[in-house]
Amino acid sequence: MTRSRSPNPISIRVPASDDLDAISALYAVSYGGLLADDYTAEELAGIVPLVATAKPELVGSGRFFVAEDGAGLLGAGGWSHERPGTQTVEPGVGHVRHVAVHPRATGRGVGRAVLRACRDQAEAEGVAHLESYATLNAEPFYRSLGFRPLAPIDVPLSETVVLRSIRMVLDLT
Repeated sequence: MTRSRSPNPISIRVPASDDLDAISALYAVSYGGLLADDYTAEELAGIVPLVATAKPELVGSGRFFVAEDGAGLLGAGGWSHERPGTQTVEPGVGHVRHVAVHPRATGRGVGRAVLRACRDQAEAEGVAHLESYATLNAEPFYRSLGFRPLAPIDVPLSETVVLRSIRMVLDLT
């Protein structure tokens, strides 16, 4: 079986500040739909409002990318030197941040292209290990890119909401 190709090729770019609303809309539809197989409705009710907003400091960091095909945003994500939720920097370690793909674009290489941009930039900045706090549904995707699971982790999103995740790592060197 051959997969049909979109008439519009996927391009990757660093977003502009006026992309924040489109990125937030992408997050809302992506997280609201794609997480439903691995998280309960109650969990999603707490999680989605907290993760469905683009973080201006991350989007504007120069370490964040969007994927589009001429018809709109298909994916987004980035990386940082700082561990998520902290200002902790470990030499040689980078952290995948806020990656999502529009449900209509899964299986088209969008997430792979966004992660490739992150990986290439991180390597150029001397990162030897790239970590991700993968959502439960994203673990197979990260494994397909060479990430290996380290341990389950509860990522605190607020005082009362945690996102059950899997801490994963990709060795770049």
